[in-house]
Parts: sequence; C-alpha cells; structure tokens
Amino acid sequence: MHNTQKIQKETGGYISTLLRDYFGKGPSSVFVTVNKPFITFYLSGFLSPTERILLKQNETRRILETRDLLMNDLEEEIKLQLHKIAQL
Repeated sequence: MHNTQKIQKETGGYISTLLRDYFGKGPSSVFVTVNKPFITFYLSGFLSPTERILLKQNETRRILETRDLLMNDLEEEIKLQLHKIAQL
C-alpha cells in the first residue's frame, strides 16, 4: 500500500474511533486527504439527535459553535496522534 494511502486509512480509523468514544456515536464514514503539511477530514453521517433538532430549527450557528467547543477539547490529542501516524 502506498504510504499516503496507509496514512489516510490509519488516520480515518483513528478519527472514527476517537469520535465514537468521545461522543458515543461516530460518523458513518471518514474520508481523509493528505497533502503535507495539510490533512483534511470529511465526516459523513455525524449528526447527533440534538443537532438534528437544531438543524430543523435553522440553528446552524449553534451547532457550529457547540462543535467548535467540543472539538477544541480533542485538539491536542488529535495533533499528537497525527504526528505519530503521519509525521504531520
């Protein structure tokens, strides 16, 4: 397997597991793109029941603000693992 593909696969698995452990539900899929020094994650199927309700009420801003707060809590752990997996 090509090194970039290996990094994408390992990183996608890590992110999926992390989010499942942290939120109790993970995304249905994670698509990872690596173009050093950047890495992009595309999460599919990752709305909580609360977020679905807020979305129906056109409260997108609240969803984004809440996700930012929650993801900030995971930022250092994600950086550490990305460094280990992909030397990013």
